Amino acid sequence: MLRLLFLKFKQLLGFEYETYRGLRLPVRRSNQGMSNNATYLEETAAQVGAFLGKGDDSIRLLDFGSGQGRLLNGLMGGGIQFAEYVGVDVDAKSLGWCIRNLTYDRNIAFVWYNQSNARYNSAGESYDGLPVKDGYFSHVFSNSVFSHLDEGDVIKYAGLLRGAVPEGGRLYLTAFTEEGVENFAENPDGYMGATGDTSPLHRVRFNKEYFISIFEERGWALDEYRQNGIARTGQSELVFRAV
Repeated sequence: MLRLLFLKFKQLLGFEYETYRGLRLPVRRSNQGMSNNATYLEETAAQVGAFLGKGDDSIRLLDFGSGQGRLLNGLMGGGIQFAEYVGVDVDAKSLGWCIRNLTYDRNIAFVWYNQSNARYNSAGESYDGLPVKDGYFSHVFSNSVFSHLDEGDVIKYAGLLRGAVPEGGRLYLTAFTEEGVENFAENPDGYMGATGDTSPLHRVRFNKEYFISIFEERGWALDEYRQNGIARTGQSELVFRAV
């Protein structure tokens, strides 16, 4: 309770960030259930560590849907090594916060992607590519992005992200995937406790096999699958390899 009151006070005063373990964390947070600093940092470090291990100085990482830079803080807080980090997001407000507060190093960059998305950038445009160099990245991380995309955009980005990495490149993503359901459903009533939520792309659910097939048809092979692997949100974790 005291923690929430303290945050509210800082928000009213216009604070953008607070310092925790030497890192800058957002005062106003877009991540569900992440008001606690230790949870915010440690859960993120564990999530990215499960994908990258301890990392190394050859990793060029694309954070597709970087939001408020939670992945970057997880890397820094977890001591996970990398050579270069590029965060890309359609949400100009979140992207701006990252540019102002998270440029810890010259090998860190954030790029606004003014792509239309009914939830996060309804006034955006429609592009056929990504604002990054093809084949440049060794790893792609995309947390809670495909859970807020329509079917056409999932198909589109599965192909575009394949183009961002060479053969052998790896992709980690989270999504709402289940067995025995229709291929695609936007805000299915009752799913994960939701009842009648009509905000655009709030919770997008895919049939597991159909979702995986989208990526396989665009040059990805599934290496790992953890059903509902993110306990906090119920999203599944998938790790693909470019073939």
